[in-house]
Amino acid sequence: YRRCLLGQEDPSLAIQPWLRRIGWKRGSTAYLEAQYTYEGGFLDSSLLERVGRLRKAGIPCYLATDQDPRRREYLLESLGLGPLFDGYFVSSLLHAQKCMPEFWTRVLARLARAPGGLDPSAILFMDDLEGNLAMAAAQGISTYRVVGPAGPEGLRSLLDTIVSQASQ
Repeated sequence: YRRCLLGQEDPSLAIQPWLRRIGWKRGSTAYLEAQYTYEGGFLDSSLLERVGRLRKAGIPCYLATDQDPRRREYLLESLGLGPLFDGYFVSSLLHAQKCMPEFWTRVLARLARAPGGLDPSAILFMDDLEGNLAMAAAQGISTYRVVGPAGPEGLRSLLDTIVSQASQ
């Protein structure tokens, strides 16, 4: 699957041997579509609303995610996440994952060229995986770990605080 996340392999082809083992008869595309639809039901609209408030307050918001090309398209286009952010950094487009230094080198290079240029110390990266956070922190980026059942609520509170401070 790592090759898929890096944009080097099509997940619908990579998953076929596994689907044969479990006896799935409807094809890999149908399986992936069913999986994406199921996962789409867990989208946290209250977090996305807060992203909108951050952007309205003048704080740029970018999505950083490890996704294969098919799931990337589903998230950004079908679920409509793309327009909710100022931009996005996806492993299958950058050919590097968040746990790799190359991911962050490419992200920071693009952000440096953005209007107003963003310094790494001005960035807050939020994730649930310690390895991703450690790699971002090694680049001088501030991090916030979203953990356990209370993680999303803590993140909502943090975003509310940032919006409040930006409005003052």
